[in-house]
Amino acid sequence: MGRVGLSRTDTSGTPLSLLEVTDRQACTYRSTFYHDFTLVIEKPPGGGAPLVLCSTKPVITRIDKFTQFPPRGVGDRLREQVDFAPPGEPDQVVAQLLDLSFTWS
Repeated sequence: MGRVGLSRTDTSGTPLSLLEVTDRQACTYRSTFYHDFTLVIEKPPGGGAPLVLCSTKPVITRIDKFTQFPPRGVGDRLREQVDFAPPGEPDQVVAQLLDLSFTWS
């Protein structure tokens, strides 16, 4: 498959992320982030040109409690699988990302 690249895509359809103050005295926050992703498979099975796929809906990640913004060093993982389809064809899912752990930096 060669290289497989995953990148965030900012689109006009991606909802804005939310930042909430959960405790003013302790200065704690909660944040919900919305992401759209583009997946590029350099050498797709069967050959041909690189395959470009887009997430079919915004991916939601949430950090429930942190004390500085932006949150740094906080770990998280996907809450649900991410489906990928050719651009403009969200019903034609051809790949899935089942799990992803990451750290905010």
